[in-house]
Amino acid sequence: MNWTAVLHIAFAVFVGAGVLVSQTWLRIGLFTVGALCFVAGVVVARLGDENPDYESGSGA
Repeated sequence: MNWTAVLHIAFAVFVGAGVLVSQTWLRIGLFTVGALCFVAGVVVARLGDENPDYESGSGA
């Protein structure tokens, strides 16, 4: 499983949901979780670039 893709898809889902909700506090929360997923996806991708033995889908 490609965790970078999963985290970036989660980002899109959370931000999309944040656009659709009307309550301000919920919108801010969804945008924040989406941003955290996006940053985590970038970090996971960087780990894979720096360590060629690292497999993001291995689970080990």
